Amino acid sequence: MAFDFSESEQRCTFYSQGVTSGAGTGRQDVQSYVWRFPRPDGTPPSAANYQQVQGEYLVVKPANSFGDGAMTCFRDGSILFPPISADITAVVAQAMVVNGFVSIGLDDMLEEGVFVRSDYVVSDAEVPWQDDEPNNRRGNQHCTDLFEGQVRDVGCGKARPALCLFVGKNLAQGKPSTLTGHSSDSSVPSRGNDGDTATYLESASHSDGVDKFVIDLGATYQVSSVVFVSRPDCCEQNNRDTSVHVGNHPRNFGGKNAATCVKLEEPFLPRGYARLFRCEVPVTGRYVRVQRPASVGMDFAELGVFGNRLSNSG
Repeated sequence: MAFDFSESEQRCTFYSQGVTSGAGTGRQDVQSYVWRFPRPDGTPPSAANYQQVQGEYLVVKPANSFGDGAMTCFRDGSILFPPISADITAVVAQAMVVNGFVSIGLDDMLEEGVFVRSDYVVSDAEVPWQDDEPNNRRGNQHCTDLFEGQVRDVGCGKARPALCLFVGKNLAQGKPSTLTGHSSDSSVPSRGNDGDTATYLESASHSDGVDKFVIDLGATYQVSSVVFVSRPDCCEQNNRDTSVHVGNHPRNFGGKNAATCVKLEEPFLPRGYARLFRCEVPVTGRYVRVQRPASVGMDFAELGVFGNRLSNSG
């Protein structure tokens, strides 16, 4: 939800469509505000035995590799646990990691030495690295695990249970979707939000123009974040020049009909992985559109959408 407040007129203007801060009249006496929900809708699957730690829901799940762990978490509406701070990581490790190592959401797969969390935050000194870590031993340690509250860099093919952090209900899964541009005969739009990380959305032709993938959420939501899941077989180079917009019209995303959730210009996702991207400001609408230049093309396995349904929506 968003609204503009005019001090001179002592009046608020409410926007039911996707609007971010600064999207008002342009007058200096008008300020824009956005209401943020405490957390996205949804609760963890009851059969998955999530535990609540410091207000977050976590679970350890079997996985054959770092990428497999990310996919396993995504199917629950979760991401690999990002080591937010040394203190939180220590508490989580004590509560969740009883024996052995677990994979967590921190990697430098895109650029050696630049560790990025599963929520697309570049790590800092808060990461509780084990002594002499990270060391990229043998030149192929681009993922991380957690043991006794400390983090190590390890090979991404290591078989480790995955420590999953619940994000919320995936609002996009199974909803109607369309793909404009150059759709491949072998790829139908629903593959981009069917919940199956083994299928993928693909544009057939890399030419001029813009490809647009649109999901109809079926009601008006305040969208706070999205999760992209990349293909496990190829095409990580196409995870760039991507923007995600939210609005209340299935085709018209211009002007005040929609707003930008996130814009990702540089490569943002390695092969066979899932990463969360928070909207710069929560945005409101029924339709979510992913847009890429046709020269880049749509090549990803899943788009997850997270947020909160507005009580007065249809």
